[in-house]
Amino acid sequence: MIDSLTAPRTFLFKGTSIHAPNDEPLYFNWTFGDGTSASGREVIHSFAQGGNYNVCLHIKTRLGCETKICKPLMVPGNNQAILTLSPNPVINTLHVQFLSAFTEPVTIKVFNNTGVAVSTFTKNAVLGANVWDFNLSNLLPGMYSLVVQSPKQLASAVFIKQ
Repeated sequence: MIDSLTAPRTFLFKGTSIHAPNDEPLYFNWTFGDGTSASGREVIHSFAQGGNYNVCLHIKTRLGCETKICKPLMVPGNNQAILTLSPNPVINTLHVQFLSAFTEPVTIKVFNNTGVAVSTFTKNAVLGANVWDFNLSNLLPGMYSLVVQSPKQLASAVFIKQ
């Protein structure tokens, strides 16, 4: 099961299965955790609102083999910021709130206004809200970008250092 964002709160889901040559899949049935469902190897689903959903795929083959795979999915709301920085401007300690769609390690980089990375941090993000504080007292006054990145996620925000 692979999902990808195609529009705000809209995802493309693709079901795959491994089967014997004479036991092809009969159906792919999806449930999205919001009370709706769909059938098909590939489906597009739009969530009415942001939140945490458990998306499940049920596959049945011609010879009766069945499997069900479920994965959590965090859908951002209309105005829900993925990355929030405060205070802005900052003097010494920057408060970072990152809304993660996965539990995974992330790399946080601070770039100066010429695009040079001046600080790098690694954190273990959990699904949902993550709150971190960074001491940036060593930075010169100016405009900076903070980027949170992993193989599955990317978020950035700008801040000013006084």
